[in-house]
Amino acid sequence: MNAEEAPLLVSSIGGGGGGGGGVKAPPPGDERRSDERRSSRFWRPGVASWVVVAQICAIVPILVMFAYLDWDNEKTYMRIEGSFSDNFTAFDSSRWYSPKKPTCQWTEGTEYCESLSRASFSSTFGELNLSNSQSDECGCGGSDATAGHMRSQDYYLSGKVSLEASYSDTTGRGEASNDTLGCVGAYSVLRKWEGTTHNEMTFCWFEIDTPSVHFSWWTGYYLHTIGATLPFNSTELHLYEYEWSDDGFRWTIDGELWYGRSNSTLDCGSGLAFEDEHFLYATYSFYGDHGWVYYPFFGDEAKKTGCDFSHDAEATINQPVQLLMLTRPYTASAVADPDLSSMLRMRKFEYSAFDEGSEEWEAEVDKWSDYRIACEDDVGDYEADGACAKNLRAFKISLRIYTKLFRDALVLMVLGTLAALLLRFARFAMTSTQNNVDNNNNAPEDLSTWTSIGLLGYLCRDLKGAKRHFVYWGSLLAGAMLAVAKPKPIVVAWDRLSLVSHHGDTTTRSTLVSQIVCTFVVMQVFHVVCLAVAKLPKDNRFASNKLEAFSNDPAFVSRIGYIVPCHKSEAEIGRTVRSILDSGISPENVCVVDNANQPTPPDKTREVVAMVHPDVQYVYVPQGLKTNALYVGTKHLPPTVDFVAHLDDDTIIPGADMVYDASRFDDPRVSAVSYGIEIERTGPVQNLVDFEFRLWSHWRYYRARTSTAWYCHGIIGIWRRDRFERAMAQHPFMPFGEDGWLGAIVLCDDQRIEQEMRCAVTTFAPDRLVPAIHYQKRLQGYGASTIFHQRSKRWFVNAPRRLVIRALLWLTYDAGTVAQQLLFRVELLRHVAVTLIALLYPLFVIRVLYDESWTEFLLLKAVIVLTDYLMYATINYAIWDQCNRVALDTVLLYPFYRLFLRLCIVLGHWRCVLWYMPFVEMRTCRYHAKQPKCDFRVLRRWFSNRLLLDTK
Repeated sequence: MNAEEAPLLVSSIGGGGGGGGGVKAPPPGDERRSDERRSSRFWRPGVASWVVVAQICAIVPILVMFAYLDWDNEKTYMRIEGSFSDNFTAFDSSRWYSPKKPTCQWTEGTEYCESLSRASFSSTFGELNLSNSQSDECGCGGSDATAGHMRSQDYYLSGKVSLEASYSDTTGRGEASNDTLGCVGAYSVLRKWEGTTHNEMTFCWFEIDTPSVHFSWWTGYYLHTIGATLPFNSTELHLYEYEWSDDGFRWTIDGELWYGRSNSTLDCGSGLAFEDEHFLYATYSFYGDHGWVYYPFFGDEAKKTGCDFSHDAEATINQPVQLLMLTRPYTASAVADPDLSSMLRMRKFEYSAFDEGSEEWEAEVDKWSDYRIACEDDVGDYEADGACAKNLRAFKISLRIYTKLFRDALVLMVLGTLAALLLRFARFAMTSTQNNVDNNNNAPEDLSTWTSIGLLGYLCRDLKGAKRHFVYWGSLLAGAMLAVAKPKPIVVAWDRLSLVSHHGDTTTRSTLVSQIVCTFVVMQVFHVVCLAVAKLPKDNRFASNKLEAFSNDPAFVSRIGYIVPCHKSEAEIGRTVRSILDSGISPENVCVVDNANQPTPPDKTREVVAMVHPDVQYVYVPQGLKTNALYVGTKHLPPTVDFVAHLDDDTIIPGADMVYDASRFDDPRVSAVSYGIEIERTGPVQNLVDFEFRLWSHWRYYRARTSTAWYCHGIIGIWRRDRFERAMAQHPFMPFGEDGWLGAIVLCDDQRIEQEMRCAVTTFAPDRLVPAIHYQKRLQGYGASTIFHQRSKRWFVNAPRRLVIRALLWLTYDAGTVAQQLLFRVELLRHVAVTLIALLYPLFVIRVLYDESWTEFLLLKAVIVLTDYLMYATINYAIWDQCNRVALDTVLLYPFYRLFLRLCIVLGHWRCVLWYMPFVEMRTCRYHAKQPKCDFRVLRRWFSNRLLLDTK
């Protein structure tokens, strides 16, 4: 059992064909490849197609509903905040943001890039450094120039900004470039496409050789600028301040007024910059004449407008603004200069709101706090009462938030499907032109015919001990160093894991909460729809008469052999073997393989087996490893056995009601058949595990109906013998998880696994969730006496180790029709997502502790439990018939059992990362008498076979 088979736990989370005896083989002379045989049903609608249609009909309305309910999310509204101070010891994501992805801007008709990666923080000195340099992360217009850019999350009313700052730029040759800008200011983007005022006030450094600054502001449609020369070097830290109010605005440097004016259109202003040679400019905004008009700031060509502000209704900012800071190139030559770099260095940024707390200030906050930034209403016409009602644009923005994850997943599914289909046609084309492919050398030990799992395990089997530790921990250390050098992904992950948003002294719930709920609801609905479409067949045990019951073909049953690996099983093995014989299996076709880490059998299992029937084979292997027991048992089965069944030592099959259906192997791609599993219900814990196994069995049946089951559960499975031997030959022989590795090998060979649900086997489960003092009732699997040990230390430890295999299957596995390809990749993506979420979960909990967001955390858990109730009640009472249903108390307790299992998954996955992967190596071929040959020619043939995927 593995975490791969846990979609209902976490919400989602080539061999030859045996023939004869009722198993249909391809007609004689039919040399068509399986690709050709599948092409006739490429577009044929089936269960997979109906699942896709049903999912679209079910999930799309859910996304629309969440978007409708949440389109007035707080992030789409303006948030007015009061005074604050930031010492820049770290990036405060609740206050500042940069472009989430690089965006292209332009200057003098040449593009450059705005990027978050140009911002860095110094915790030692408390500094923010915004830099302008060359990088290829944008590719804007062929330019590699990038610019640092930060803007406040919130909006601010009239007030004063103070900061210590310096600015420098160089060409990389130790000289000033004079071709960049560094700016801080206040900016308002609340505008419609036309007819709305543009509010902006900016202070910029430029001309490093002759340290110069200019003050700019927008009012109405017009830009005004006044320039001045600093009496000091701009690379020195100085105190810069700017303020704005209804009465006007002011700029000061080191406490001295450099420029200020009132809102009167007749006021020319005053200050050191005004007393120096000054220039005031006016130009229509892009809304007026569809283009910026640039005038030089200095020189004879400068366009002077003097003190004429008569074109402005008022010379003041009349909207809430965001605070911004940036550095960028401002000439075409700067954009093209590969050696250009600049740095805007800031310390202790402070904003003080005027009249904060007064009735007038509170009234203004109330007015604008209801304004939706995404609205297309005119700001000038804005009224808090009626304008900016919910509109289509706002709804689209909200819908985009909720559909982004699913759109990204759909893209990945389509890409994987296209890759698999292209590989299918490439194989077909290559085999059509290469008719002399050698398909004869097909022995299990022929490494050139192995899957990537077998080859990887064989090549890495000697990577153990100190060498393995060096490679593994060295790789993790290199990754950690890379994360320190490029911390952006870690910072982004940390930011996005927060359940709350901090805005000054106010804390609100972040969109992550509603996004998690939406995703969880969609996954629950996905499960219900899948199980409803893949309706279970009638169980053979509950058939009302013999005509309804399935009857086994004795000829086919005679070709089935059982391997029963066991360990200290004298109390259970007798009834297990009897149930096998009762199903019609010949005693000589049953092999019990006892195994333990000691030279002699640890109990009387041999005697018990002999008492059941003397012809049942008993083999003892002095090594406690279930995989090796299966391998040895295969060698001891008679040559007349064409199909191998493996069965756990504590499992009972339903005797004469056991279904051995030869038609399951009619498809030559089918390598194995898995079965439904139930648990002996002797207590509340077993009742919960029984419900869990019934859900797993149904889910495996859905997978088999729409593409393929991922593996036969280690409890029970029937295989074509040659393919089982072939898979065992390349098996990594890990301490546990043998069933998952067998399934992965089969899928890497482009084969299928079916699921039989017309009968079910009954097995044992521990009767305790967690260990108790001095508790030792029944040891299952060498120490799995509790569910906690069984899952966190064994079953859920394998998934991270097989992530690379899942990625390979995403690209290469051919599931059949387009609908089957898509649904198979849905499962892969959900499994990978659940694995990564489990690994990230400790970081998420740390973020909850850091934010003290326990209310939101508990709310999420409550919603998860509630949706679990709804889903499992629907499955139990609406989808399953009376024969499959469980008791009401089990349904009520099951959501809490799922919370426990999720904890086990997190612990198991981290056990894999910290212990299983670095300390337990793959053991491919370690227990084989005959070792495969591996040289350059074998590897060359392997690549050819993997591409062509010869019919082996």
